Order: sequence, then structure tokens, then C-alpha cells
Amino acid sequence: MNKKRKAFRLVEPDRTQFIGEQYLDKPAIQVFRYDAGDYTEIKEISDPGLEIPEIQPDKLLWVNLHGIHDTTIVKKICEKFDIHRLAIEDILDTSQRPKIQEYEHFVYVSIQSILSTDWKNFDTEHISFVLGQNFVLSFQEKANDHFDHVRERIRKNIGYARQKKGDYLLYLMLEAMLDNYYRGIEQTGEEVKLLTQKKDTDTLKPSDVRNIELFKDILSKIKRSIVPLKDSVSSVEKIHTPFIEQANLKFYSDLKDHCFVLLDEIESQHQQLESRINLFFSFQSYRMNEIMKVLTIVATMFIPLTFLAGIYGMNFTNMPELDFNYGYFVLLGIMVAVIAGLILFFKHKKWL
Repeated sequence: MNKKRKAFRLVEPDRTQFIGEQYLDKPAIQVFRYDAGDYTEIKEISDPGLEIPEIQPDKLLWVNLHGIHDTTIVKKICEKFDIHRLAIEDILDTSQRPKIQEYEHFVYVSIQSILSTDWKNFDTEHISFVLGQNFVLSFQEKANDHFDHVRERIRKNIGYARQKKGDYLLYLMLEAMLDNYYRGIEQTGEEVKLLTQKKDTDTLKPSDVRNIELFKDILSKIKRSIVPLKDSVSSVEKIHTPFIEQANLKFYSDLKDHCFVLLDEIESQHQQLESRINLFFSFQSYRMNEIMKVLTIVATMFIPLTFLAGIYGMNFTNMPELDFNYGYFVLLGIMVAVIAGLILFFKHKKWL
């Protein structure tokens, strides 16, 4: 008797889940659609599936989302522009390493941007970009808007903002990210300058040492964010995609140069901090060695004195020196002579 076998179909699990921390109660969507002659701005959209305008061949559409924790909204936006599921997973994963990846219908870019806050509250933000034919999507984790000046350039038609296509808009936004890095490095640079310009190394307090280690950690985190960004921008020159014009590659090359400048400045600040902390510990070791040298010399002086006192402190019956009337004074004189001789010997050896 033949039994029918059940057909099983392997269903790939849905991994498009938000990985990170929610910072906003409600997501916010802003839209620009523009060309060289005019622009349209929509400051708030509630339903991305219905209210986001359609792509037009002669206009560029820019959609920006604050708050990627709402996976439903992220998926609606991405589905409207036919974004691959793997790219959606990267958008929702805030732990992603910065990278650039080419797909058939778009290019995906992700970076870690630092926030322009006080150095004690150093924080980063995961931002993703999708560059396609006549559209650019940007997904921000937090409400800190880095692109105000980009919007102003679009509104006022400044420079090439409305003359060029989406690859130039992507360049402007990446440049804004690097500006945040510059501001962050300037903030740390001022603090590093205060810590490293103290004339007396021995005046460093434990709090100063803690701050030096804190700044070293911050600089390392910034470097870990910039290096993959530099690599991603460098790879733009190697990929062949219709979404980035050959004439605009010079702008991305300029971004790469900015990354090198930032990395050089980070390395310089890190070396200053490392040199200062090494000098501090070397000075502390020197002071400890000086203290130990003095204590060792004092202990060495008392060794022969203890020997002499030990001899005449023995309770033997026949000790002729004990009957000498001036024996006590003679022994004190011998002790003083021993100490004077040791001092002269230490000075001759330049140990004092």
C-alpha cells in the first residue's frame, strides 16, 4: 500500500525585526520632491503607504524617517520603493557596521554618526540611506536632525542642491555626518589641550587620569566609526552603478580625504593623551624610586649601628670593654664615624 508523502516547503523566517533601543514615542516622516525649477515639501506624513508621492522621472524624491523602531512604517516605505528584504534587515539593525552595498535597483549605505553633545554624554546614531533611480531614502534612529542645512539648500536652491541628482544629495548628507565628527573632535581637542598643557605632571589628579582614559576610549569609538565609513566611501569609486554619476565621484573622493584628516587628528590627540599618561606614570615611578632610595640608605646606615649595639648588648660575663670608663663615648664616636663614612661613600657613588 503506497502512502502519500506530505510535501513540506521550507519557509524562510522573517528576520526584519528592530534591533536596538527605542528613542521616540512616534515616528516622523518628511518628504521633499524637487527639480532645478521648483520643490515640494511635506513636513509630516502619517501613512507612508498612501501619502508619499510617486516617483517622477524628472524630479528627485527624498523621504526621511525619524524613528526606525516602528517596523511597520519602515516596511511600508521600503515596499513602496521595492527595497530588498536584506536591506530592510540592515536598516532595522542598529548594531550594523557601516557599509555600502550595491543591489540591482538601488545602493544601500549605512553609517554610525556621533551626536553633537557634551563629551561626557558621547553617543552615536545608526543612519541608513537608500539611493535609487530618482529617489533617496534616509532612516534615522533618533530625532537629532543633521540635515537642516541640506533642507535649506534645497528650499533656497543654493549651489548644486537642486541641480544634481540623488547621488549629490547623498553626498551632502554624508558630508553633514562628517561635520558632526569634526565638531566632536573639536570638543575633545579642547579638553585634550587642557589636560596635556599642564606644566607640572605631578599636579595631575586621579580625576584627570580618569578623564584621559575616558577621552582615549571616546577617540577609539570615533575611530571605529570613521574607518568603515572611509572604506565605504572609497568603495564608491570601485562599484559601477548607474545611480552615481562619474562626474560626481570627485565629491566622494573629497569625503574620503576628510576621513583621512579626521583619522590623523584622532591619532594625534590619542598620542598626546598616551604620552601624557605615560609621563605621569613615569614621574610617579621616579618619585617612588626616590623615596625607596632614601629609605634604603637610612636602613643601610642603621645596619652597622645595629650590629655594634647587638654586640655590646650581649650578656657575657667576660667583656673587658664594659669596665672601661669611656667605653660608652668611644662606642658613640665609632657609630658617628661609621655614619659619616657611609655618607661620604654614598656621595662618592652619587647615590645622594
